[in-house]
Amino acid sequence: MRQAKTGAFPAPIRGLQTSGVLMNGPPDAAEVLDNFIPTDKGARLRGGTTLFATVDDAVERLMIYRSGAVEQMFATTETTIVDVSSVVDEATAEQPDVIGLTSGDWSFQQWGTAGGQFLVCVNGADYYHYYDGTEWNPIVGVAIFDLAYDALTLPFAVGQTVTGGTSGATATIYSITPATATTGTLRLGTITGGPFADNEAITTSTGAAVANGASAAGSTVTLTGVDGRDLSFVWSHKARLWFIEDGTLNAWYLPTNAFGGSATKFPLTGLFRLGGALMFGGTWTVDSGSGIDDMQVFVTTEGEVAIYQGTDPASASTWAVVGLYRIARPLNKQAWFWAGSDLFIMTEEGIVAISQIMSKDRAQLQASALTTAIEDLWRATIGRRTATSKFPVTVWPSESLFVIGVPSTTGNPTCLVANTRTGAWSRILGWDVRAIRVFNDRLYYGDDAGAIYRADNGGSDAGNEYVGFYVPKFQEYGTPDWKSALHARASWRSDVTAKVRLVAYSNYVANTLPALPAAMTENKSGIWGTSGQKWGSGKKWGAAEPVVAGTDWQSVNAGGYALAPGLVIVSNSDTKPVFEIVSLHQRFEVGTAI
Repeated sequence: MRQAKTGAFPAPIRGLQTSGVLMNGPPDAAEVLDNFIPTDKGARLRGGTTLFATVDDAVERLMIYRSGAVEQMFATTETTIVDVSSVVDEATAEQPDVIGLTSGDWSFQQWGTAGGQFLVCVNGADYYHYYDGTEWNPIVGVAIFDLAYDALTLPFAVGQTVTGGTSGATATIYSITPATATTGTLRLGTITGGPFADNEAITTSTGAAVANGASAAGSTVTLTGVDGRDLSFVWSHKARLWFIEDGTLNAWYLPTNAFGGSATKFPLTGLFRLGGALMFGGTWTVDSGSGIDDMQVFVTTEGEVAIYQGTDPASASTWAVVGLYRIARPLNKQAWFWAGSDLFIMTEEGIVAISQIMSKDRAQLQASALTTAIEDLWRATIGRRTATSKFPVTVWPSESLFVIGVPSTTGNPTCLVANTRTGAWSRILGWDVRAIRVFNDRLYYGDDAGAIYRADNGGSDAGNEYVGFYVPKFQEYGTPDWKSALHARASWRSDVTAKVRLVAYSNYVANTLPALPAAMTENKSGIWGTSGQKWGSGKKWGAAEPVVAGTDWQSVNAGGYALAPGLVIVSNSDTKPVFEIVSLHQRFEVGTAI
C-alpha cells in the first residue's frame, strides 16, 4: 500500500540558484524566483511601476545632483539633458535643459568647492559640462558668454558661428539652453567684434532668432591641456577630479579642489600589458594596516586593473603603484558600483569585488563572485548581448538591494536583483531598464521609449497586471523511485486574502506557467508602501501590523523522479501589495510510473 509523504520547503532565503548541482539542491533556494524580491526572511512580491516623467527619446542615463536638502534628477537622451525632478504632467515630454548634444552616455560626479556644489559630466563626445544648482554650462578653453534669445524660427546647433545682424559680433556656440520652444540662452565662446546687441537678429548657417538682451559674461570656469570632448569618464579621488581620455590609456587630473583649470596627463601605456583602453576609474577604501586609506583604481577594456596608493600623482615619493591584476573583461564604463566600502565590477564572467582580486587569480575569482549562485544565468545573459547593450546598475541602500537592467533581445525585459546583505538573487520581469537611479530614496528607471517610472511602487505595471512565480529546488526525497505529486500547500503573510495557484513540476523542468489565479486587487489603508511606510524603515515584518498569515492546500498533478511545487500569484492593485512567502509543502506518493 502506498503511503503519502510530505516534503517541506522553507522560504527561499538563498534566492535564485541557477548553478551547482541539480539534484537535491537546498530547499530554501529557488529554481525559479520571478517578480519576488529577496529579503532577510525569504522573498516578497515586488511592487509595480508608476509613470513619473516623459522625455522625448530613449533614456540613456539618470543623474543626481545634491546640495543641502535639495536633490534633483536629470535624464539624458542622445541629444538632451532634462530636469525631471518635479513634473507637472508625467505623460508630456519635459522641456530639455540642454540640447544639441551627440551622446547621452554621460559619466557624472558630484563635486563641492568653496563656491558651492556642482555636478560635473563628460561623455567622450560633447563638451565637458557642469551644473551649479541653477544652470548648465560648458567648460572649454575660454570663458563663456551668455546670449539670451527669443523669436526662434530656425534651430541653432553646437559648433556653429552665430552672427549679430546689427552689431556684426560673432562667436562659437558651445552649448544651448532652451527655456521654451522659441526662447533660451546660447553659451558662447570669445566674442569678436561685439558685444551682441539687444533685439538684433542673430543667425547661423541653420539657425535664426532675435537677441533678448545684450550678450553678458557667463561662466568663467575653463579647461586647458585637454579637449573636454575627449574625456569619457570622471571620478574623484583625494580632493582631485580624474578623467579617462576616451579610447586611450591616458588618465587626466585637475588641481586639488577644482573642477576646471589646467589638466595634467597621467599616461598608463607603459603599465598595462594587454593594450586596449582605459574604461573607468574609481576609489577603493581599504584598511592598509595603519589605518583606513583610499586607493586609486584604473580598469581597462581588457580586464587589467591597476591600483595606486598616495596623494599627489606628480610626486614619486607620495604616489606609487600597488599592483597590476587581471579580471575578465568589464561590460562597459558604467558596469560598476559601490557596496559598503568595496568596489564591484561587472565582468563577462561575473561580478567581482576589488578586495578579492589582490589575493585570487581569475579562476578563483569566479568562485567568490557575487554572481556565483546564478553563474549559468549570468553567462547566458552576457552571451546574448550586442555591441550596444547596456547593463545599468544601482544600489538602493535603504532596501538592501542592487538592481541590474538586462538588455532585452526577445521583447521580454528583465532585471536581476540581489539582496546586498544575503547575496540572494531573483529576476524581475517587465521592467525595461535602460537607466536606473535612486532619487529621494525611491527607485526610478528610464526605458527605451523615453518613459521614466517609479519602480517597486503601486500594485500594477502602469495599469497592467504582473505575475509572481516561485519554484523551489527539485528534490528526490531520499529515493530515486518514481513519485507522484498529490497536493501542495503554501503559507504566506499578506495584508489581504491572497489568491495563489499551486502546481507541481517534475524532473528539473519548471519553465511553464500554469493558468493564472485571479489578481490581487484589494489593499487596505495604512499598509506597507503607503501612508509613508516602506520596507526596511522602522516597522518590520513580525511586528503587530495588519499583516496576517495565510495558508492553502490545493490538488496538484505531476510525476517523475524529482519533484518541486510551484506558486503563482498575480497583482493588479492600486497600492503596493504585501505578500511574503513563508513556506511551501508538497504531498506525494512513491510508486512505479504507469
